[in-house]
Amino acid sequence: MDLRKIRRAARITQYELAEKTGISRMRLSLAECNYICLTPEEMSAIERATLADVQERLKELSRAQNGRCRTSERHASAIGKGNDNAPDVASRSGAR
Repeated sequence: MDLRKIRRAARITQYELAEKTGISRMRLSLAECNYICLTPEEMSAIERATLADVQERLKELSRAQNGRCRTSERHASAIGKGNDNAPDVASRSGAR
């Protein structure tokens, strides 16, 4: 398991992970460089901390995508109705 990849996927710093897990930042750094092995308890703490962060990011992403999807549906609806206020895709893409 690549601890650095897991931490970066959760988009948190070593400092933040240390705060959330109670593991020193230096110990996390040494583990990321494969100088030491973490205990099963430490790995469980990291799993809980990074999983919580990933779940929060997924919620944020979901909320952001829902906002975009509604906008896209609104544009598709306007285009389908022949609305003059619909975005002109051809003029923005450089097509003539």
